[in-house]
Amino acid sequence: MARRQRWPDGLHAAVEAKEGLAASDSGEILDSITIQSLVRRYRTICGMTGTAVAAGQQFREFYGLEIAVIPPNRPCIRTDEPDRLYPTIGEKEQAVVGEVADAHATGRPVLIGTLDVAESERLAGALGRAGLRCTVLNAKNDAQEAAIVAEAGAHGAITVSTQMAGRGTDIRLGGSGGDRDLIAELGGLYLIGTGRHASSRLDEQLRGRAGRQGDPGGSVFLVSMEDELVLQYAPDEARAQASGAKAHWALGHAQRVAEGVNLEIHRNTWQYNKLVEDQWRIVLDHRARVLRGADALSALGRQCPERLAELSPGIDGDVLAGAARQMIVLFHLDRAWADHLAFLADLREGIHLRALARGTVPLNEFMKEAIRAFRDLLEEAAARSAQTFRIAPITADGVDLEAIGLKRPTST
Repeated sequence: MARRQRWPDGLHAAVEAKEGLAASDSGEILDSITIQSLVRRYRTICGMTGTAVAAGQQFREFYGLEIAVIPPNRPCIRTDEPDRLYPTIGEKEQAVVGEVADAHATGRPVLIGTLDVAESERLAGALGRAGLRCTVLNAKNDAQEAAIVAEAGAHGAITVSTQMAGRGTDIRLGGSGGDRDLIAELGGLYLIGTGRHASSRLDEQLRGRAGRQGDPGGSVFLVSMEDELVLQYAPDEARAQASGAKAHWALGHAQRVAEGVNLEIHRNTWQYNKLVEDQWRIVLDHRARVLRGADALSALGRQCPERLAELSPGIDGDVLAGAARQMIVLFHLDRAWADHLAFLADLREGIHLRALARGTVPLNEFMKEAIRAFRDLLEEAAARSAQTFRIAPITADGVDLEAIGLKRPTST
């Protein structure tokens, strides 16, 4: 349950209208930061993942980080079988049930990695009809998922899981109290993937649930030419119902195309955010100078010398400086930045239409407009601050902004 959160892009208001509810305030974004910017604000950055090499270009491009390969604690002895391809989803799922039945007959634990929740529930039903009792782990029962997945290595266990469910939990052979050596003799945990993901890293992460810490294990992916990955990124091959070596090539091709598309989307998003981040840093630097010095009152005094002369005799200098800094200058600086973010959001939403009409590059058009809008931001904030300084009631207790119709946010 995500309380007090709203669906974006007008969807929340549309549902409220449909359900006959009073329209609620949409709120506004006061500030934002990308994950990349947040991470880079730490003095020291490090991380560890078994699939970093495949994302080396992205770590270098978006985070400025290089990768070092650390040898494993114990050699991996897992057996990774070649992909098995089937013409249709129905044939693939029938083959999954047969593969599970063969492994289960020996007592070997099986973990089935599915592509989504619907598939996990569909396969669980098929296994049940075949007399194979299984545990479904698809993030619907997230409170128990760590405990459930930890038992996936028990004798005879069949666990159906989505990619996200139970991550970060080691699966011990034999479960919490079983015979590890017995499971090892059976070949260890058997991982069956029901399709390739749009990223090879996700496939490797799923495969890595078996054969951990030098344990024996096995893995295989069963894929159909009707899977979403193939239909979306290799449609010609999917329609031709490719087989043999051509089918394996089509599968690899589809995954490479998907990875390229997602990387380009990521890169494009980052390029848009990079300019906003540069502007954000300029505002932050200015804000820091206002917070830590006497710049606010000095600037207002230069713009409104008569008002400063009027207030100075009756109000302590520190109180007046604090009111100028925190209640006036920072208010209008934050207000101007929030307005700028709202403008950029609207600009980005429709920039592709403008670029389409003019035959220009959307990113270039966005940058031109964003730079033009930002050019006068600090001056506009200073002008608003001076106007407020002239008319706002200022006493020894501070500034009454509400008296002139200015309100601070009620929450963040």
